[in-house]
Amino acid sequence: MRSLKRLTRMKICNCNNLVTLVALYSLQVLYLVACPVLAFNLEAFTTLSQLKINACPKMQIYYDAWMKNNEERRRAATEEEERRRTWMKENEEQWRAIEEERRRIWMKEIEKRWQAIEEDKYHIRGEAAKEYGSEEEEERRRTWMEENEKQWRALEKEEEERRRTWMKENKERWWAIEEERRKKKNLHERN
Repeated sequence: MRSLKRLTRMKICNCNNLVTLVALYSLQVLYLVACPVLAFNLEAFTTLSQLKINACPKMQIYYDAWMKNNEERRRAATEEEERRRTWMKENEEQWRAIEEERRRIWMKEIEKRWQAIEEDKYHIRGEAAKEYGSEEEEERRRTWMEENEKQWRALEKEEEERRRTWMKENKERWWAIEEERRKKKNLHERN
């Protein structure tokens, strides 16, 4: 059976003399039915995700232990996923805060540039600028700000690509941190 390295599903029925089963590391689904003397430790079946046992009395203790461990593994995976989601959300919020601050600074700079241009025009025109139509001036300012807003949106598309890359790198960092944490936990459990 050790040569069945790619076997993922197996069903064994009515094997009255089958005493044990060797570990198959690729096995994901296992059904055992009416094997009265069969008894083996399921912990060696590390990729097993689905297990059903019926009319195998000696396997019951191993089955109970496997179910308990499987439940603990699921809980740990759920907690890990929740921690990962929280971590990614915090990174996303941090990114948005950075971006919002950049946008605010950028728009403030644009506003300053507009005012500088307007001051130059005022000095050039002198007193005549005071009588220059404020509605027309406001419309020009609005148009100018809208163009800059469009320019900002174009930059935002580039930013979105950078954000995706940044989040992907953070995700990779997360998995590296988790892998390191798991190694430490396993080392601690062995000691």
